[in-house]
Amino acid sequence: MRLFYTILLIVCCDLLILASDTSIVFRQTSYDDIFDLAKKENKDVLLYFHFEGCGSCKVMEQTVFNQPAVYEYFNQQYVSLSVDIKTPEGKPIADRYITGPYPSFIFLNSDGQILHKVADSYDTTGFLEVAQIAKSKTENLSYYKNQFETGRRNADFLYRFCYKLRDAGELDSSFVNTYLRTQSNESLFEEKNIRFMYEFAFHWHKVFIPQGSREFEFLKNQKSRFASLFGADQVDARIVFILSTELYNSIKLLDENKFDTLLAELEPYDNGSSYGYKEMDGRLTMMTNATNLCKLYVKAYKKEARTMKK
Repeated sequence: MRLFYTILLIVCCDLLILASDTSIVFRQTSYDDIFDLAKKENKDVLLYFHFEGCGSCKVMEQTVFNQPAVYEYFNQQYVSLSVDIKTPEGKPIADRYITGPYPSFIFLNSDGQILHKVADSYDTTGFLEVAQIAKSKTENLSYYKNQFETGRRNADFLYRFCYKLRDAGELDSSFVNTYLRTQSNESLFEEKNIRFMYEFAFHWHKVFIPQGSREFEFLKNQKSRFASLFGADQVDARIVFILSTELYNSIKLLDENKFDTLLAELEPYDNGSSYGYKEMDGRLTMMTNATNLCKLYVKAYKKEARTMKK
């Protein structure tokens, strides 16, 4: 009888392993215990940040996490924890790492040190590449941050670093412009720099390349070069959204000189056209109609000025 129960236990354990071995295994444990578990198994840690209603998260769960190449690699190399950012348990963890957009993935060693971070959805190949980069001592985000902090500023490094930060959802205008300052007027004509300026001129609804800068003037004066790669409508959309955002800021500051300069720049685009802003992956994320747009900004400026006088 004892032999029977022993065999039954072994069979049940095998069935549990098979049942769980069809996707990435997210451990049923707390955040506080995940690192001790990683040390015990001699693995790194993956934190998967998501929430109910995240369409991209669901797509990855249903089409990527369950691919044999993915779950076999992750289950062998990582102790994984699923973190729902909308739950009382998950929100403090997300706040600690400042995650987003979603899904977000943070790779850490068993001591809790961040190795790599990405904030996007991936296909099977891309997700495996990300996991392998996290293991690389010379390609992960941690390495690039350490190199930057120790003063590394050569152009090729800065260019790659910007894309690492973009993928992590941590890119800001200072890094973009640090790289661009390494480029001569002639090198701006290189295709990689044209693509770089196009992508990061207006990034995540923020102005990275402001009106009046060398690169903004290049974008305007070389519109045909950008348009040959991305379409004239999208070049115009970036210019319009940069000017509109800066106009809004100048109204809040009541900076009349800046306001007048920006308004004059916007006027040629205030022609009744609709400008739809598409991300690099083709998603339409913003739309504005330039019908009497300049008049609306003048009205807004006067209203703000009256408010400030009260």
